Amino acid sequence: NSGKIDLKPNIRSYNSVIDAYARSGTEKSAQKAESILNRIDELYKKSQDLDIKPNAVSYNTLINAYAKSSHPDAARNAESILNRMEDEYVKGNLDLKLSTICYNTVIDAW
Repeated sequence: NSGKIDLKPNIRSYNSVIDAYARSGTEKSAQKAESILNRIDELYKKSQDLDIKPNAVSYNTLINAYAKSSHPDAARNAESILNRMEDEYVKGNLDLKLSTICYNTVIDAW
């Protein structure tokens, strides 16, 4: 054994990064969080690795990042993420089922 530990990020670790941006609440934090979600979504689509598949927590955490952001278009962006989530659910991604938490978080953004 070489003593190396193989570490691979999973959706929980990515969600933690998105949440950290949400908690920072700066103007650009939500945009950075969205770029993380877009990147993992792209990685998942290429690899089909279920360990990194974005889920409802990923999207709701991003919506929360916009809700806490000081960005002038934060509420519209939060609603856009909700719509994206709904579209993916309708296309068959059952991991993205909308909940009252999602809707309440978007309402909080307004």
